[in-house]
Amino acid sequence: FIVVLYFFDYNTLGKHSRAIGAGPVAAEQSGVNVPMVKWTAFAISGLFAGIAAFMMVMKTGSGGPAAGTSFEFNVMIAMILGGMPSEGGAKSKIKACFIGAVLISFYTNGMVMLNIDSRVAEIIKGVVFILVVVLTKRMQAATSSAKGKKTVKAELKAAQNEAKRQYDAMKLRIVYM
Repeated sequence: FIVVLYFFDYNTLGKHSRAIGAGPVAAEQSGVNVPMVKWTAFAISGLFAGIAAFMMVMKTGSGGPAAGTSFEFNVMIAMILGGMPSEGGAKSKIKACFIGAVLISFYTNGMVMLNIDSRVAEIIKGVVFILVVVLTKRMQAATSSAKGKKTVKAELKAAQNEAKRQYDAMKLRIVYM
């Protein structure tokens, strides 16, 4: 976890990955080598998938094409429970995934310790997932409606600042070319 946290939050590869998630065109215009970062991200993902498959084989003693098929839903729930934005982008944090993974582990272990049927546990997990997604979307809608109450003058000032920032970034790229 600490190694992934370092690479994602404190390394240029992680920052470039989040920039691509927020907007690939803007990232490319900012000087990020988008195809290379995507290739590297997929290679790292494949490496971790291979490590996970190896660990799964070591745990179960066998491997098959259907091994691990039930984990996708746990990953989605862990991501949403941890507060990771479902759209990805610049607000993505590894810490959120870690918190979600810990929460879903507590849930799974609790259901086993309480001797609750696995089908009932999956139904409860699905209901929690739907509730968290609905609440998250409502909070995003409330935030966007509050942002909609900005004055025109403030929006104009923000647009001017953004244009100036993009102009300065373009000048820097020209200087370094």
